[in-house]
Amino acid sequence: MATRTLKATPKATPTAMYFVSETTQRAVESKAFSYELVAKAGAVSSSIEHDALMAVFSKAELPTFKGFQDAIKADNATKPVKERVKIPTAKTAGYGAIYQMFNNLAKIREAETEYKFDALVYWNAKGITAKRETEPNISYILKGARAVINGKKEQPTPEEVHEKLVKAMYKNALEFKNTKQAQQRVAKIMAIAAADGITLETETETDNEE
Repeated sequence: MATRTLKATPKATPTAMYFVSETTQRAVESKAFSYELVAKAGAVSSSIEHDALMAVFSKAELPTFKGFQDAIKADNATKPVKERVKIPTAKTAGYGAIYQMFNNLAKIREAETEYKFDALVYWNAKGITAKRETEPNISYILKGARAVINGKKEQPTPEEVHEKLVKAMYKNALEFKNTKQAQQRVAKIMAIAAADGITLETETETDNEE
């Protein structure tokens, strides 16, 4: 009678794991990357940005991340508990870019409200020069808004710049080794400060702050 040879059971290949918390880990899945999802995500993202900018251009109330969260809460209230979804935050995976988009919209509106920036006029100045159709985008308009906001900030006077530099020189000089030359430098800086009416931090005050 022929002896039957049993085949050994193949050993399971160890699965790579990744952690999502101190106590939870998941298996690394190797599967084909879906370019179809990328295409869908791109189309949805483009549509969201377009709608948001139309609200900016028409001076309508802007969408916000809180409004997005409230909409999900309201939708959850109409569903059975098992079908409700978790309310995303700025740190929820996949929502960071969305959160930033709403912040960028708010910054553009701040420039319009506080500094008389006009997003539509700003875009049209660029759009009218385009050789081919180019849809408006938040990134470009945000640059204009930031430039207006930063340009309106009060620039320090030469006196303020001078005072800041003297204080920095004094603080830095206190870090030198205690030599006669270092003491002379400190004395010179103190003389300049006294002549210009600049109040310097004492060594004791500096140490206490640290």
